[in-house]
Amino acid sequence: MVSRQDCSPYVGLRTNEGSMRQRINRVNEVVGYVIITREVGMLLPKVNSLRKVLYVEAQCLRCGNGLRGQYKHFKDGSKVCKCSDRRYVIKIKDQRWPRLLSIWHGMKTRCYKTNSTCYEKYGKKGIGICQEWLQDFNVFYEWAIMNGYEDSLTIDRLDSSKSYGPDNCRWSSLVEQSRNRAGVLNISQVKKIKGLLKKRVKCSEIAAIFNIPVKRVYCIKSGRTWSDVT
Repeated sequence: MVSRQDCSPYVGLRTNEGSMRQRINRVNEVVGYVIITREVGMLLPKVNSLRKVLYVEAQCLRCGNGLRGQYKHFKDGSKVCKCSDRRYVIKIKDQRWPRLLSIWHGMKTRCYKTNSTCYEKYGKKGIGICQEWLQDFNVFYEWAIMNGYEDSLTIDRLDSSKSYGPDNCRWSSLVEQSRNRAGVLNISQVKKIKGLLKKRVKCSEIAAIFNIPVKRVYCIKSGRTWSDVT
């Protein structure tokens, strides 16, 4: 029998073809009201068990208490922090709390989970999260409430080349956020383009000046985009 010390948290799973693939790393995953902080490993839950299960360490997002147990028990809700027990229940009256938790988890996924589809545009480019937000959801929550959070807004970085943090983030609409992305024109540039169009400058020449596709100039000219800027 293999000892528990010899068990690795990255045991390969065998597919029908007989090849090996690596199991998903659960670190930084939010499950219910806890966040997984460390994978302990694939261990036998009982001495006479034949199948190993994943054990993890987690932190309660409500009170900060440290927890340890089987990942599947956190996942199905059978293992919770004592603050979630009926005797110690904490009622979250602020309905903004769940969405902010989802946004916080989304930032961590984009920046630190290498198997995320968004990692290429964030974590791989060196974009991360300030330590205050990364280590404590409550700090991020308080900043959000004090800085104009609304359910219709999303978190936006003022400088898209820098990390998430209180000095580089704001709450904005999807339209405002799209205009802040790399390669997208800003309001000042659009005003200049519209000024050149009024002077009957060719779209191809304007595109060359601003290093953008000609199609984008045509969209501005026809009013399909940036119709709110005059």
